[in-house]
Amino acid sequence: MSDSLLGEAAASIRAMLRASLLADRAESQVVAAKRRVAVQIDAIAWLWWFGDDAVEAKALLRKFEIALAKHLSERERLRAQFALLNGTEAMPRHEFRAYSFARNVKRSTRTDLGAAHG
Repeated sequence: MSDSLLGEAAASIRAMLRASLLADRAESQVVAAKRRVAVQIDAIAWLWWFGDDAVEAKALLRKFEIALAKHLSERERLRAQFALLNGTEAMPRHEFRAYSFARNVKRSTRTDLGAAHG
């Protein structure tokens, strides 16, 4: 193998590793943001249950939802970039992790809100 091919391969590997690390970090940010949203929804339900004012809590929830949307957008951008570098269309490990977390958050939020309202 020539030196130029080795250099290109090394650069490609570095780019893929960097993209993979960024995608992992973006995934962690999404998970944390989803957790903040779920906790805030729970807090709002408790405030409602006790008859307290939840205006500030709802405003904070809105900020958390906006941050989550930004993190989701960034994660999708990085996934697409990584897929182009990797020559694939998706990253199944991240897809599965995000899907299972989202499913669990929805399930627990529904249960918590149902208990608070019922």
